[in-house]
Amino acid sequence: MKAFISFSEILSLIQLKTKQKIAFTAISGQTLKVETKLSIKLPILGEIGKVVALEVTVERIAGTDIYLKYDGGLGIDQIIKGFITFVSATSSQQVIDKMQDNGLVVHLDRIEQAEKALQLMEPTQITFESEGIAVEARLKLNEM
Repeated sequence: MKAFISFSEILSLIQLKTKQKIAFTAISGQTLKVETKLSIKLPILGEIGKVVALEVTVERIAGTDIYLKYDGGLGIDQIIKGFITFVSATSSQQVIDKMQDNGLVVHLDRIEQAEKALQLMEPTQITFESEGIAVEARLKLNEM
């Protein structure tokens, strides 16, 4: 089974929830570039902004866990830690774990909205395309 989620759908949801404007660019089938502009208002100087970019690569999928690597240069690690803290504070369970060497593990089975889908299928591949994200999954026929 294959599902496709457009970047425009994801971006609309992110902007609705966070008020942040983010841009996605598929670098390859396994790597996605995420960009946003961070700005700060300073007296006398006014607003100073900088575009921050992060590349996220899908390393592998094991059951309902997605293993990712990220690269974005200096300071990105602090942003990632802040993001994980935010996600953990808004969820009853630890959805994302920080691993060594810029690694992350996303535990799909700890996301309430994904529980029913994961009872029926298991993700096997995630591919970044020019307009969105393709997710392939296998049906759990022996568990139905």
